[in-house]
Amino acid sequence: MDDTRQHQQLPGTSRLLFAIPEAADLLSISTAQMYRLIDAGQPETVHIGRAVRVPRGAVEAFVKRLRSVQQIPRALSPGQSRRPSYGGEPRW
Repeated sequence: MDDTRQHQQLPGTSRLLFAIPEAADLLSISTAQMYRLIDAGQPETVHIGRAVRVPRGAVEAFVKRLRSVQQIPRALSPGQSRRPSYGGEPRW
């Protein structure tokens, strides 16, 4: 049987692994932010000797998780607004 499922890939690349700065570029974030995410366990990394790489599938799965979390509507408690709370009174 033919596998007719289409796999979406990151545009312009067929590489399997990315260095951390390259993965950060793919996500349009700073390298420092990428290291913070990796320290928190997201996205998955692999080690080849001392080199740390981020698999293409891990970048795609990370973005998919972000999108699914952001699409979940959050219920508001009575009296709660969607505006961010800064705690306390305005400073003006």
